[in-house]
Amino acid sequence: MQYAYMCHFYANPLSIFLTYSLDSDEFLFEIQPEHLEAIRTLPSFRRRIEVLLKEQNAKEARKLLDTDKTLHEEIRRTLKRKREFIIKMQQTMQVYFTVASGRAHRTDRMDLYIKAFSGQLQETDMLKDLFSSIKSMPPGEVLTLIENILEKISSGDPETDLEGWTESAEDFVENLSRIQSEIQNLQNHAKAANTPLRSKYTIHSKVLRTTVVAQKVHLSKEQSSLSALDMSYSNLLDELADMVEEYLRFENPLDQFLYEIWIYDSKSPYREVFTPKPRHAIERALSVPHDYLGCTCCKASEEGLSSSQPPTAILYQLYLETGSLINVFDLWSAFYAIVGGEDGADCDERNALVLFYKALADLKLLGMVKHSRKKTDHLAKLAWKGL
Repeated sequence: MQYAYMCHFYANPLSIFLTYSLDSDEFLFEIQPEHLEAIRTLPSFRRRIEVLLKEQNAKEARKLLDTDKTLHEEIRRTLKRKREFIIKMQQTMQVYFTVASGRAHRTDRMDLYIKAFSGQLQETDMLKDLFSSIKSMPPGEVLTLIENILEKISSGDPETDLEGWTESAEDFVENLSRIQSEIQNLQNHAKAANTPLRSKYTIHSKVLRTTVVAQKVHLSKEQSSLSALDMSYSNLLDELADMVEEYLRFENPLDQFLYEIWIYDSKSPYREVFTPKPRHAIERALSVPHDYLGCTCCKASEEGLSSSQPPTAILYQLYLETGSLINVFDLWSAFYAIVGGEDGADCDERNALVLFYKALADLKLLGMVKHSRKKTDHLAKLAWKGL
């Protein structure tokens, strides 16, 4: 998880806006002009300018394009709205999880969050199936469902540090409580009348009737009848499903202004960490050490071998040119010719030998060579680059 945060902040330079308090002017002194120019190239910013122009508000559009102070204030207001938007999204998702709990089409929560924040959840068939399943629930399950929703809204979700939001969902809670009370009354009346309480969605609209006429069986279809209690219960289910559908109306986060600052969907940094390729990384580091060290000496010699490169990298590149059996003396001679320079001017033989054995030990530790049983003065090559 810590690496995920690092990926976000390093791969998205605009995430610097998320590191400062929105109630202070501290971030104004840290933001560079390049950050504001990057903001003005975002797709959501361009859409905002187009909307302002369509509304014939060219003055505000010009301020956002030309005045940094105006853009600063707009960014501050947008990020404050972002907080409210995310909290609302979490609240809606918690109600969704509560309604979908125990349903056959329940899916992984992380997948649902990804769909929601990519604007794809509202278009899926899962929501339609969920609303249909509410209408076919028996009274006992409906009462339990409403109770669970009210409990979730009241207590929130400790796992995500989400507090209860009864006040902000006052109308929704009031209507749920009313439907809960009315269904409970209908159920009590049905028990008193010793009849089951059903809805029009749980019984067939037409039933088969069997009659015997002149010793012949005749089948006919008749419209099934619903009692007044059943009709009332059906109407309450319709109202409940419509209420839940209206509450679970997910707004597309990608329609928010400057969503690029806080929504991050790049997969490549995560793929490199969670599905690492250590051998490829090691081979590349030994072949092109400058890419990892960033030093000028290695960069100058990146076209060939040089004494400025790390000893292990030098020996590895010589190792690539050998066959399956490596003569240690020949390998040492080639190594010293590079490290020592002409007549050992760059490094004396004793120090070069120490570097050679250390580099050879590194290759052995990496599993690239081992002692050969065929010849005592030879090494067996165990790895070929790219294979």
